Amino acid sequence: MKIALLIVILGAFGYCGFQIKDNLKSKRDFYDGLIEFCNNYKREINFLKIDVKSIIEKCSCKNKYVLSTINLYFNKSLVNVSFLSEQENLDIKNFLAGLGKQDIDGEINHIDFYISKFSNKLNTHTLNFNKYGQFSIKMSAILGLLVCILLI
Repeated sequence: MKIALLIVILGAFGYCGFQIKDNLKSKRDFYDGLIEFCNNYKREINFLKIDVKSIIEKCSCKNKYVLSTINLYFNKSLVNVSFLSEQENLDIKNFLAGLGKQDIDGEINHIDFYISKFSNKLNTHTLNFNKYGQFSIKMSAILGLLVCILLI
């Protein structure tokens, strides 16, 4: 009975470590997909010169969170990405709110400004993932072992 409890405790700590790593990876992948969307949007707006919703439908992105966030914003004017902070959600909402509001040169400047902003966020989240991703799993396993030793 005691061994089963120790295994459950160790598993719970390991699960927490994997969740932390997954959260860090989701942030990194989200910003990578958002930059990909911005580049596709910028390329399409130069050639198509049609309304925003048509361009957004043509723009592709591999990240499902980016696509669902964009669709949610244009359908309900909401941006709520659970693994991002309130400020990051507000930045994304401001970016999406500015799409299609200016002429082509203004639109390209808007996209370029947010690409640089999102690139900075991507670099930050990539560094955090590289720094803390594997560390979180190892640390949670060590903490789980420590708790198990204390309970013995």
